[in-house]
Amino acid sequence: MSLYGHNDVSRRQTSQIPPLLKLLSMFSLCHYAPRLSKLGYTNNIHSLAYFPESQLEHFYKILGLTQEEKNKFREMLNLIVMLHESNSGKRTSSVEPTHVHRRKFRRLSNSGDEDNSDIDLAKNIDFCSEKFEEEKVQTVERNKIIAQIEEARKKIGLMTEELIAEQKNAKLAIEIEEDKQIKAKIVKERADTANSYDSSKLRSTLAHIDVEEICHCLAKSLFQIISFSKKKKEITENNSDKSKLQKFCENELLSFKSENTELKIPFEIAELFNKEFDDPSPSGAVSETDIYYFCKNVIFRARMEKECSIICLIYIERLIKATGISYNERNWKKLAFIALIIASKVWSDMSYENFHFSKLFTIISLREINSLERLFLNLIDFNVNIEKSLYAKYYFILRTYAEKNKRTFHLKPLDVETVRKLQQNANHAQDMLKELHSQSLLKTT
Repeated sequence: MSLYGHNDVSRRQTSQIPPLLKLLSMFSLCHYAPRLSKLGYTNNIHSLAYFPESQLEHFYKILGLTQEEKNKFREMLNLIVMLHESNSGKRTSSVEPTHVHRRKFRRLSNSGDEDNSDIDLAKNIDFCSEKFEEEKVQTVERNKIIAQIEEARKKIGLMTEELIAEQKNAKLAIEIEEDKQIKAKIVKERADTANSYDSSKLRSTLAHIDVEEICHCLAKSLFQIISFSKKKKEITENNSDKSKLQKFCENELLSFKSENTELKIPFEIAELFNKEFDDPSPSGAVSETDIYYFCKNVIFRARMEKECSIICLIYIERLIKATGISYNERNWKKLAFIALIIASKVWSDMSYENFHFSKLFTIISLREINSLERLFLNLIDFNVNIEKSLYAKYYFILRTYAEKNKRTFHLKPLDVETVRKLQQNANHAQDMLKELHSQSLLKTT
């Protein structure tokens, strides 16, 4: 397709453009048309090629051409020679240099047919100009197509990446959904109603209580036990009035308020306990926040159910009552950890085993977890049973902490069937743990 179209009007308009201007436009030298016109080359194109090589540089200087424009102008002169020779029916050998072409061109131009030659040359320039414009249009179209192909290639690449990402997301969504279904099955198996220890209905459950709030309540309760043990030790060492301890107990929600400070186990067992459970390098005074973050980390990473916090609290106080051991700043971490592990096994048969816990919490080895669990269970005589009244009692303690902090405590029935199943799980866990830790108390390695 020609730049000027194929209709007659366009062709007539094109024919009105001087051949010299057409030539100059082909080589992007149109701005030199006025100078060449002043020099008399508008209607005398063929004479442009008359210059010998030695005079061309002077001519370029007159026109004020740059080096790049000199090269273009030289190409234009060569084209004029070629077009003039094609009019004369003569072909210049491709191996002949440019100055030989020009000498031949001058001889042809002096042959007496200059007028006809100029007319034919103008026609050839018109034809050449049209071809040039056609090629220009084709080049533009070709570049457009190349750009479109490149754009399409980029889009295909992006679509491929999106497809791969969607496949990965779909796989992840399936895994998440499977995990949700497993958890939903566990929740569904829990009962909605239960009787409290005084046979009245509890309108509450932990199924929908925020885990973080439960961890806050558990931390509060464990911190109270540590504070109680510390206060009791101070009163004992200073021979202070024990009424102070009684007053302290009345202000807290401790489920046990025993003033007895005597050990109920042999001294060598107590020494063994301290060796196993005491932190060799305690960080100093423990805070409620420290306990909160520790318990939250264990519960979340081990995917424990929220109810394990209540059972953990039951087991820790059961150990304290059975042994007279003090829950303090040296042993609180390992005791809470082991109590949560046992609580998880009692609450759900889908709980992690000690091997999994050692992989989750690499700071403590599998051998150490087994040893701590064995010692803890022996000290409570493998009594992991949870009566419904006991569960409700400790549940109320945690709920009261939430209410004191003006936090919402969602209510829902806790069913008798849940308590029955919990007792079954506890019996099964007790038999399993006894079989697992069949060694004697002193064989803790």
